[in-house]
Amino acid sequence: MAAELVPIRLSLTAGDRYTLWAPRWRDAGDEWEAFLGKGEDLYGFESVADLVAFVRSDTDNDLVDHPRGRT
Repeated sequence: MAAELVPIRLSLTAGDRYTLWAPRWRDAGDEWEAFLGKGEDLYGFESVADLVAFVRSDTDNDLVDHPRGRT
């Protein structure tokens, strides 16, 4: 399984939002799959620039343990 992060644009009535999705990956024998967020919360950003800034500065989200998040 390739460890990758997929950018997603969600088109809502309030406007587009941008987030990341991680298709299945393995870690310590377990399989995982997740959107950018924390617990039950999904993080969506008004621009790609806002998404990139968040990913570069935040370490408290569910994708931190993703192999691409460790770089």
